[in-house]
Amino acid sequence: MTDRKSKSWNEFYGEPPGDEPVFWFTAVPTEPRPQLSMHQALDYLFAAMGDGPIDRLADAFAVVDGDDGPAYRKVLEAALDGPPPSAAFRAALHMNWTVRGFRHRAQIADDALLIRAFRHVFPTYAGEAMTVYRGERSSELDAGRLGLNWTPDRGVAERFARGLCATYGGDGVLLQATAAPSAIISGPNDHSANWICEHEHIVDPSMLSDLAEIARFPPISVG
Repeated sequence: MTDRKSKSWNEFYGEPPGDEPVFWFTAVPTEPRPQLSMHQALDYLFAAMGDGPIDRLADAFAVVDGDDGPAYRKVLEAALDGPPPSAAFRAALHMNWTVRGFRHRAQIADDALLIRAFRHVFPTYAGEAMTVYRGERSSELDAGRLGLNWTPDRGVAERFARGLCATYGGDGVLLQATAAPSAIISGPNDHSANWICEHEHIVDPSMLSDLAEIARFPPISVG
């Protein structure tokens, strides 16, 4: 990784040939920062919840991602144990959940903890009620374990129902429900809304109403 520092033309060659200044750039090598250990990553995230440094939030979450669940649980429990965390930590946690939430949810297997933590960390949703959709695995629907991530975009949910959700040996299911404002924990972050365009809303699925299965797709063989 390099830092680019500008030096004017005359620092290299004297006066520039004309009225407009000309800038040249040189690449100045910098030493890569050492990787955080799990202990260091957790301490860093705990400190960042308050007024600690925030420049390595992504690095710290990347280390936690390499764990099989206990480290992420510790982060959530620490976030619950005090006032709402800093805006920087909140944004980093939301980004991490958007990218890695499926894995984290499966590993810690504690939706009640996720819902409590997200309600504590994220600002209260202030929008209106909406119709939301989710692509779900039929096994999760049958077991009553509906996920937390829903979208107002039916096409996005159907893409998951037809695709990823149908690769686990059972049908993929497209669900529709009504989410009152109190059921919605958080709206989409910028990454979800403007980059991957999934418009992911984090909800408490136990508070959804008018839940209906509106389409079902057969399993896909991936091997």
